[in-house]
Amino acid sequence: MLGCVPGVAALLQIVAAAAEPLLFDVAKAEVAYEQRTGEPVVSFRFTEAAARRFAQFTMENVGRVAELRVDGKVYSRPVIREPILGGSGQISGHLSVPEAQALAARLTGGAKLEIEAMAN
Repeated sequence: MLGCVPGVAALLQIVAAAAEPLLFDVAKAEVAYEQRTGEPVVSFRFTEAAARRFAQFTMENVGRVAELRVDGKVYSRPVIREPILGGSGQISGHLSVPEAQALAARLTGGAKLEIEAMAN
């Protein structure tokens, strides 16, 4: 039925394009350990430009889930509780030490951190 309504196809294409993840450059990533649980995490710092974009993204998406991916693989789905303005963060989610090391190496080596705000 949607095909019968003029302009709907174009609108659907715009909405689909808007749902693409944002790509962020990481300046540095390293393995760290969560203080409470001792689980390995990947701590990262964005490049200056990516930090500004990420701050804007978090300001616009407080209360929403952000899906974090690298190379299309989902690593974490945290809720954005407040704007994140410091330019750094952590990826956690039951990573093994080798997985955390590999992820940190990929990010430090130039892989983009893909982040998408999910619909509530």
